Formats: sequence, structure tokens, C-alpha cells
Amino acid sequence: MMYVTEKPKTRPRIGLGSFAYRYAIGCEGFRPLQPMTAVAFLEAAHKMGFEGVQLCENLNYAKLSRDELLKVKEKAAELNLFIELGMRDLTMENILFHLDMAELLSASFLRIVLGKNRPVPEEEPQKLIDSSIQILKAVLPRCRQQGVTIGLENHFDLRTPDLVRVVQAVNDPQVGMILDTTNCLGFVERPEETLQALTPYLLSVHLKDYMIKKVEAGYLITGTALGEGSLDTAGMIKQLFNLPHGLVSIVIELTVRRGEQQTPEEVLTSEQAAIERSLAYLRSFMP
Repeated sequence: MMYVTEKPKTRPRIGLGSFAYRYAIGCEGFRPLQPMTAVAFLEAAHKMGFEGVQLCENLNYAKLSRDELLKVKEKAAELNLFIELGMRDLTMENILFHLDMAELLSASFLRIVLGKNRPVPEEEPQKLIDSSIQILKAVLPRCRQQGVTIGLENHFDLRTPDLVRVVQAVNDPQVGMILDTTNCLGFVERPEETLQALTPYLLSVHLKDYMIKKVEAGYLITGTALGEGSLDTAGMIKQLFNLPHGLVSIVIELTVRRGEQQTPEEVLTSEQAAIERSLAYLRSFMP
């Protein structure tokens, strides 16, 4: 079932995901003296020439007050940036809460990671599959009324065939897939294989590059700036722009790990430089 092909073909907008600023915003094990705020994130994205942003869990935007969210909305309008929202853990309460925020922020695209933030795959995948289908079908009228499209991101919770089953069961153009080009590595899938499986339902792509190194008693997979690793970015972009349907967006994220000997200032400087190199590399392949 390839209903996504019914969507008009347009050039995808280029956005920056908040997970690109893993260290500037702060994460477990690294907290900058002045963590980047949502408004500062928008300003940084605009300064580099991105067309929009995706606000995700690391920004804790869901905990902002209504007045703070309105300031984010006003800043996005001032800078002419589109806003996408990201959430994880699909429950009825959680998705309704995020749809309320999407309405407040005039966001028309909601990225969802179905499971909770776990370091291992779901122990009861069928239970998550069944509940996800039920919840997504229930919120379809609200999504249509509000003009919100939902993208399910491949993550380290369900395998790609399971995610496809969810989208097929919901069977509605308001719900499709997001390809993250490194998350699939957790299930030992090549990004090109995952792209092929998700193509009929693909709405958006999170572009991240990676390197694989042989180490003592195993292999290490780590992130790098776009164009500096093993991802066939040129081939990937060519396929994405030759899809029979248009994508909503292409979002740049990063999984570049900080150096153990780097000072906090060096960590933030290298992170910013990696984002800028990634955007420049993506632009070099844009039609």
C-alpha cells in the first residue's frame, strides 16, 4: 500500500534538529554553564541558513510555560522558520499534550518515537505495536482537523518491519515514516536497506553520518559530521530527490561524541563546526 505517493512532489525543507546540539543544550554527563535555550536554538539555525527546526526532547520544550512557548512561536515567525515537534513514548495523554503544543506553535509535523527511552529493544513489541495502532487511529480526526502529519521514527525500540506494520494498519496519509540514517544501525541494518523498506511511507529524513571501527573484541560505531563517515550521502540524496512523492523535510542531526580530553569550550566549538560542515556538505548535493 503506497498511499504516500498521492502527496504532491515538492522540494523538502531543510531543518536542524535540536539533537544536533547535544552538548550545547546539555545531556547526561555534560552540562554547559549556559545551556542553549529554545529561542537561542532558533537563532542559531537561522544564522546558519536553515529553513526550520525540530524541537525534541533534549530541549525540554514540553516543560515550557505557555508564555515561553509563545515567545518561541514569535521568534520562529520573525525568522521565517518552520517548526516541527518531536516526542517519544506514545500514550494517548502524551500525544494529545503534544498536539496541543503543535497547535499553539503552528507546527504541522510531529515526529514520534513509539517507545520509551530504553537502551535495548522493546521486550513486548507486539504490545507496543497494538497500542500504537489503536492510539494513532483514535487521534486521526484531530490530526486532520488541525492539519498535523505524524511521522514515526525508526529507533532502537521496534524493528523496521514492525514500524511498517503500524503505518500499514493505520492506513492514512496523516501517518507515515521518518528515516533516521543511524538509528537503524542498532538493529544491524544498513541505512540504504532501511530507506528501501520505508520509501512507500517516507515523510522525512534525519541525516546523520557514522563511522565503524574495529576495536579490541568487537566494533565501535560512532557518529561524525555529514560527509566524513560511511554514509553514502550522495546516493541517499539522489534517491530522496527521485522519490515518486515529496518529502516534508530533511533534518540534520549529529551523534558526534565529545573528546575525553576536550575542555567544555572546545566541545561546544567542535559541535558547532560539525553542524556547519554537515550543512555545507548537504548543500553541495542539493539539486
